[in-house]
Amino acid sequence: MPRPFIKRLVIDASILRAAGAKDAIDPRARQCRDCLQTVLDVRHHAVLTPEIRDEWNKHQSRFALAWRTEMAQRGILERSATGPDSSLRRRIENAASSDLDAAAMLKDCRLIEAARQADRMVLSLDDTVRKLFATICGAVRELRPIVWVNPMQPHEQCVAWIAGGARPEVQRTLRSYTWGDR
Repeated sequence: MPRPFIKRLVIDASILRAAGAKDAIDPRARQCRDCLQTVLDVRHHAVLTPEIRDEWNKHQSRFALAWRTEMAQRGILERSATGPDSSLRRRIENAASSDLDAAAMLKDCRLIEAARQADRMVLSLDDTVRKLFATICGAVRELRPIVWVNPMQPHEQCVAWIAGGARPEVQRTLRSYTWGDR
């Protein structure tokens, strides 16, 4: 049984795509690699639904493939049969301010659906869709408690947050997300 501070995290393919090797110089590659490595080191679980698995398969870097293999060997890659929630998707689509916004949110709705079945935590580089989800929290209540953390936002201190137990802090939720001058 997992220790109480171990979390089940949903990790977007954007992070697996960007994660670089140990000698990577690019800040994005380093941050994403450090994020994934910390998940592994702490032994948090990564939730893998069929839709997320398909995205990972298309977009993972070499480092991410090795990380994923190690996660599976340690038994902390958690497979989930969570599928599309047609009611949630319909409400998201109805709450969107445009067809483009709806399409963007529906594309990444798999992250929300998986997070709702796990510990309500998403790691993703996509602040655009995060803002869209945050904007419709008033109409789609299920989005409010979802924690969304971007390893490329320095003020979010993603690696330290993961290492510290990935606590579901209110300021990290979609309900509390403010984008101001970010």
